[in-house]
Amino acid sequence: GWDEGFGGNSERSRVRVSVLAPLGLGLGLGLGLGLVLGSGPGLSAMHGVSRAAWKSRTEEELAKRAAKAKQYKALEAALQDVRRRGDNSDAAVDLGAQLLRVNPDAYSAWNHRREMLFARTTAAAGETEGGGAGGAWELAADVAAGELRLTAEALRRQPKSYPAWHHRRWVLERLAGDRETAFAEELRLCAVFLDADERNFHCWNHRRWAAAVAGVTPEENLAYTQDRLDVNFSNYSAFHERSQVLPRLEAYREDPLAVLAEELMLVQNITVTEPEDQSAWWYYRFLLAALLQVEAEDGVKLTALRGEQQNLRDLLELETDCKWALVMLAHIHTHTAGLENAEAA
Repeated sequence: GWDEGFGGNSERSRVRVSVLAPLGLGLGLGLGLGLVLGSGPGLSAMHGVSRAAWKSRTEEELAKRAAKAKQYKALEAALQDVRRRGDNSDAAVDLGAQLLRVNPDAYSAWNHRREMLFARTTAAAGETEGGGAGGAWELAADVAAGELRLTAEALRRQPKSYPAWHHRRWVLERLAGDRETAFAEELRLCAVFLDADERNFHCWNHRRWAAAVAGVTPEENLAYTQDRLDVNFSNYSAFHERSQVLPRLEAYREDPLAVLAEELMLVQNITVTEPEDQSAWWYYRFLLAALLQVEAEDGVKLTALRGEQQNLRDLLELETDCKWALVMLAHIHTHTAGLENAEAA
């Protein structure tokens, strides 16, 4: 399998965590909360905080975090009480949104939110729960817009939140109105998130789905990956997306060897520029696997592989200690030997 999380040489992008304004619930629940999360790690993540800094917190800092945790627990308990009572009012919906802005990874709160949205939507349409449970119902445009804003806020706080991305897709699948404009905006939003963190595989997966719904062609997706690689060719996720798109290209179906030759040239240019960067070497291995699977005579494959062997030898003359070139040369040798034996037999 393809490992998008494999380490590389480039520094990982970091997404700045915004500071939430005081929540000030004021919902008649007697909580009077004012959760303000400062510049330290959030309730669900410690990214960017060293272990030493985390262990060296003062008693005052620990007391502040304990107070915040107590406030969060009170908010969580209030939302659980709302769910037990079957309260789907505006106040209940707002309460859930406040918790999710603080903790986007609260799976149960997202599930509860979908229950409330379903109940409110079907009640407004005069439907029964059984009549709308099959998924044919749609969210009104204003409701959907509010949910998309909420998930955007949640994802700004925690860009790799599984349930927040899931809820966003759930909303878009039930969107009424101008879907073309909505999905164009969705692709724009994905670009913004990938500018902040180019290896956010949650966003790449979401973008792949949104692009398919929006009718983006494989050729357009390939061009998008090229744009990402032009910014930083040490982008594992862009190479992974490229590997997904390549077999769907019209040109690949017509002449896979020609397309693979172009991709191998791309890899060669990158490995010559930065031979120790591992991302292109992983894509190189994918391309070789694809080459071996192409329906062509063994002699044609041998010629291509021998050409790659020569390219690697040329690189090793310049970069004598390049581990990845040596590993790839050995990898190709196993395949050329197998093809040569088959040809001799």
